[in-house]
Amino acid sequence: MLSKQREDSATQFRDAGREDLYEKETNEANLLKTYLPSQLSDDELKEIISQIIIQTKAVGMKDMGKVMGQSIAKIAGKADGKRINSFVKELLG
Repeated sequence: MLSKQREDSATQFRDAGREDLYEKETNEANLLKTYLPSQLSDDELKEIISQIIIQTKAVGMKDMGKVMGQSIAKIAGKADGKRINSFVKELLG
């Protein structure tokens, strides 16, 4: 995702002391975000993943792949994959 790349670049520029490039990348990331769908809150994300766990009858980490596949398909564009993964692990663990 382009906005994520911009945010990563901005962090690197800030760490390197290049405030001018940091601001440029941050502004571009913010502009790109205005065109993206709004992100789900943590509570909304947990609720959706919980429903998927119930529907798939997942009972532990052995079912993580099944839950992740359906979660990513259903939540695509509304939450970062890392967030989805984190909540699936939390709820299945």
